[in-house]
Amino acid sequence: MKRHRLKLLTMAVLLATAAGVVADDGPMFRKNVSNTPDLETEFASIRMLPLYVPPQASSGDLVTEGIEYYNADGGLVETLAYAQPLIVHYTDGHWYFI
Repeated sequence: MKRHRLKLLTMAVLLATAAGVVADDGPMFRKNVSNTPDLETEFASIRMLPLYVPPQASSGDLVTEGIEYYNADGGLVETLAYAQPLIVHYTDGHWYFI
């Protein structure tokens, strides 16, 4: 019985120590993109559009040569002529719950 408790205690200490080291990704970066800094942003979500569209550059121009995807080693994996856009939605304002 004591041996079992000692194992559990040792495991808990090791997990708690490792969790503190692994969880530190640096300082959190937050940016208010809503242009309403005085209001609170609620109900934020990000979703992938369930259809494919032609890719566009940030300027709005169509990317006719496709999108190149690379792996972690820098090698080209594939080039696609379509994309699934990410849609970001959030609500700003004063919320009153009755």
